[in-house]
Amino acid sequence: MEFVKTPFSNVPASRLGMGCSYLTGGLEMNKSRRLIDAAIDCGVNYFDVAPPYGIGTAEDVIGLATKTRRSKMILASKVGLPRPSLSRGTQVLRLISTPVRPMLRKKWAAGAGAGVAKTSLMDPALVEKSVDDSLRRLKTDYLDLLLLHEAQSDSVSDEVLLLLDKMRASGRLGAIGAATDVANTRRLHARCPGFFNVAQFGWSALDFDVNPDEFAFSIIYRALLDIASPLRNWLRRDPGMRCLFADRLAVDVDDEPALSNLLLAAAFAANTKGIVLVGSRREDRIRANASIVDNQPLLIAGRRLLQIMREEGPAFRALSKAAAT
Repeated sequence: MEFVKTPFSNVPASRLGMGCSYLTGGLEMNKSRRLIDAAIDCGVNYFDVAPPYGIGTAEDVIGLATKTRRSKMILASKVGLPRPSLSRGTQVLRLISTPVRPMLRKKWAAGAGAGVAKTSLMDPALVEKSVDDSLRRLKTDYLDLLLLHEAQSDSVSDEVLLLLDKMRASGRLGAIGAATDVANTRRLHARCPGFFNVAQFGWSALDFDVNPDEFAFSIIYRALLDIASPLRNWLRRDPGMRCLFADRLAVDVDDEPALSNLLLAAAFAANTKGIVLVGSRREDRIRANASIVDNQPLLIAGRRLLQIMREEGPAFRALSKAAAT
């Protein structure tokens, strides 16, 4: 596993970070603990969580799994979105629906769930309460990194910034970052030069016009989630581009794991100084993702993919728009 120096911890961070939105406590606690152990066994020491993750329980899972090895772990949590509650009935329903849950999630995102407003908790008292709650659940007295979750540039008051700065000075927070879209990230950094240590945002190979290295330290995610299926389907319909991928990248687009590995390699190639977050419900997939970090031929192919994206810009921009709708 390759490690990188960060602005928020004396402990070097693994280039692959574990996104913890799939971790859930209660009846799924043991499965979630196995996912964390698989990541740690692969050398992953950076864990990204938030109050809403795992229907409000992901922080509890991480706290139990890492409390005896906290000094070697890097924990990032967030503030800004509310924590839901996980009832016993919801736990049973989740277990019953496990085989079809991914399909249900996609249907929800494309239908009623799309565009639903998210309640922001960017009030000083609520921010402090959220941080206290996260520290208690994570069983620690400090966060290496606190991120403002889905922050809009005009919703973060000077009072909140002053509170966060005091928390950072006291040692409760190692660093502060914005976890939002690139446009709001740029506005927040322009509004408060030097205040934010980290920029976290969604990025995939289709975002070839966005350079993660424009920020001092970037953490990127969604390298696979929105691109893998539309790209694979598009390449199947375009023989010329399919041949180009085969010739220059040695990738069979019908091989789903191979294409996913290539896209993740492109994320590492684009974010040369930072961290790439990936979440998974499968231990074998966690191990496969970790192996990419040190796979030099695959990383070279990832850089070539970014070059192809730039060369064939108009075609990929059209695909990017289609994937976003």
